Amino acid sequence: MKRAKILSVLLAGLMVLFVLASCQGQQTTGTPAAATPTPDAAADPLKKFDPPITVTVIKTADTFFGYTEDQTPSNNDIYKLWEDIVGIKIVNKIETASEAYSQKVRLAITSNDLPDLIASSAADFAEMIRNDMIHDLKPYMANWMTERTKTAFGAFEGKLYGPVSSGSGIYGIPATSNVEGSLRNVWVRKDWLEKVGKELPTTMEELLELARDFATKDPDGNGEKDTFGLPLDKDINTSLINTLEIVANSYGYYPSRVVRKGGEVILGSMEAGMKDIIKIFRDFYAEGVIDPEFASKNFMQVDEDVGAGKYGLWLGVFWKPVDPGFAATYKDGVEWLTAPIPKSTTVEKFAPYVSFPANAYYGMSKKFANPEALLVMANHFMSQDLSDKEGWAYNWGVTGNKHVGIPTNNWSPVQWQDPLFFDSSPLVKALADPAFDRENPAYPVHGQAYDILHGDAGADATTVR
Repeated sequence: MKRAKILSVLLAGLMVLFVLASCQGQQTTGTPAAATPTPDAAADPLKKFDPPITVTVIKTADTFFGYTEDQTPSNNDIYKLWEDIVGIKIVNKIETASEAYSQKVRLAITSNDLPDLIASSAADFAEMIRNDMIHDLKPYMANWMTERTKTAFGAFEGKLYGPVSSGSGIYGIPATSNVEGSLRNVWVRKDWLEKVGKELPTTMEELLELARDFATKDPDGNGEKDTFGLPLDKDINTSLINTLEIVANSYGYYPSRVVRKGGEVILGSMEAGMKDIIKIFRDFYAEGVIDPEFASKNFMQVDEDVGAGKYGLWLGVFWKPVDPGFAATYKDGVEWLTAPIPKSTTVEKFAPYVSFPANAYYGMSKKFANPEALLVMANHFMSQDLSDKEGWAYNWGVTGNKHVGIPTNNWSPVQWQDPLFFDSSPLVKALADPAFDRENPAYPVHGQAYDILHGDAGADATTVR
């Protein structure tokens, strides 16, 4: 009996020690409650974190516009500005080629090893939400977002949040782009146009004939067959080179889009008329109007071909002249004419596709203690409060005093535009700045192209150089 009582006491003592040890373990390994702010605690939408906090990201290291020689993907002026002005030190947890970015994100998700801030597709967000990997940001939005940010992200009756919403929660914010920023127009080299004796095309049929001329009539005058008519890359139809989609739109077709026709919702790529569009490109490929090596080239390589004088026709967004390929031609005095995308003679109405103003989403890892940091970054980005800093005046625009011709917005791991109001964007602010050097050959005045699209230029075409 005595031995039994002693054993009982020992077991009881061990249980007490085990409970105490467990409690101590929870206190040392868990995130202290004070480190995670409540949604209402000292909310300051434009705060500077002091002391600074570190935010890790997955960053593409081969940004299309490159880095100046003293800048790197992990150490550049935009990263310094985030730290100096917002108190957020950005650290690249992973650096990757842009083509491998989605694979790196998938690996981070499957291994449950997310960076603090994650940028990815709606499909990836669905998986992260399902596995409880990211913060619900909705509790923070009322007090940690400025009114301007709330209005921008809440555009289109809040539909931008749809892909990252689940139950009553909102687990990401949209990487918004401006709707008007996706409007497309025609770019034509003036010297090539004169060489083949044509005018700017007013119908899609005329444009396609001009493409054929640029590939077959030696527009550069060097006696060699080394020019092409319509640009394509290996992805066929993307937001960067969407020649096929633009041509199809002019005939009333919308490949890769869900459309409503005749009371039915259908996939535009499956419409019978798309066979005719594919035939146009198949014939052009056979004739050499399309680069026979396009299937092995990415967007950057095709843009390099523009700079090398292989293309004199481009269909795309109005800001295309900021790309390096166009910029390379300015050194040779090349002038590009621009005009609206023409419709085919086979249709009465032309409704070009305008992209959805959120092609990705940003979220914060559940393991990160300051989810409000993402909203603070968005507030600063959407505000003009930072424009007095050198290199930040055109912070998310086309260029800056220090980095002429380099769109430094591509150095940032996050960026936003107001999806509704183009003329509230930093880009237009920069264009309107009287101190901005509009004559600098490194800066094409694509504001004129914007005028064309909005009927403000007073002419059917304008020169951009």
